[in-house]
Amino acid sequence: MPLLQFWNDHQVSRRRRTRITGETIMPKNEGEAPKKLKKQSVPSRVREAIEPTLISLGYVLWDVELVREGGELDLVVTIDKPGGVGIADCEAVTRAIDPIIDDLDPIRDAYCLEVSSAGLEKVLRTPQQIASCFGEKVDVRFYAAPDSGPFAGVKHSQATLTGLDGENVVLEKDSQSFSVPLASVSRLSTVLPDGAFET
Repeated sequence: MPLLQFWNDHQVSRRRRTRITGETIMPKNEGEAPKKLKKQSVPSRVREAIEPTLISLGYVLWDVELVREGGELDLVVTIDKPGGVGIADCEAVTRAIDPIIDDLDPIRDAYCLEVSSAGLEKVLRTPQQIASCFGEKVDVRFYAAPDSGPFAGVKHSQATLTGLDGENVVLEKDSQSFSVPLASVSRLSTVLPDGAFET
């Protein structure tokens, strides 16, 4: 669960509630990942509609997902900006994108709009997300343990993200560079920086 979360009591439409989430340190618990729906056109439509507004406000639209968690349908908009994202940012973005999504009306069923921060440990799914994190230390998880190379026999390791080469991600480990097929990676995320909890 996010460290900071509250519900906005304002009913933004007859079919939607709004959840504002601030993930300032840690990402969502991946213990039981919400099931992703197959309606990929909805996140794409929402991204296209709201991204210009977020850019104008100084935010990066990190991700848009449509997920069903339990009996609830969530439209999750994840944002980022230099210096990090807090609750006030999530509130500001929610106010900005509410009317845009209302006009778009992308989902027939009742759903909850959730705006959250990408956090310090960012899940990297797209080439753009991966490219934005070159040089950072990453946590890499494989569907199956590789048979050879520096990750042989392990399904979970850490390395430095150094590049993209077609359908492969380039990782550096033990001062050596290796090209790993993205299709073999189940999860790629940045690692919490050293000293993140120091004051």
